[in-house]
Amino acid sequence: QIVARTGRYKLLLLASVTLLGIGSFLFADLAATTDMVTIWFWQLVLGIGIGPTLAVFTIVIQNAVPFSKLGVATSNLTFFRQIGGTVGLSIAGSLFGTQLAGLLPQRLVANGVSKQLVDQFGGAGTGGGLDLNNLLGVGTDLGAAILANVPEQAKPIVEPLVPNIVTSI
Repeated sequence: QIVARTGRYKLLLLASVTLLGIGSFLFADLAATTDMVTIWFWQLVLGIGIGPTLAVFTIVIQNAVPFSKLGVATSNLTFFRQIGGTVGLSIAGSLFGTQLAGLLPQRLVANGVSKQLVDQFGGAGTGGGLDLNNLLGVGTDLGAAILANVPEQAKPIVEPLVPNIVTSI
């Protein structure tokens, strides 16, 4: 609406990208203990940044090419957005997995799981009997997934610690 009414987009694009950067920076400090109202505010900042950015980039691309190339330009924009999203998500997922594997043993010990038990079931996430890939998923009952990965003889030891392990993850 702003671009249609004013015919100008550079300032809007600059402000949107700035808000997008600020929102992304805010989410870099996200933790399990972050207050919900704070998260909503961060989402608002990020959304106000990303919404106009996506729409205005499409307008910029479509205005920069002749009418006969409009479809090609728009489809290229969509294609490269998807490629960028795939690559970015892969990098973010790798970083997340590495951070989780590195920080999980410390968090487990801080939440009352003995260091000996942590070392026995995976240590720094690089070995042992605990596979982090089986624990992460949407809609997964984390406690049940943890117990499913534990050998039968160790279940009586691990079962009382499941709430602490879930909190750590």
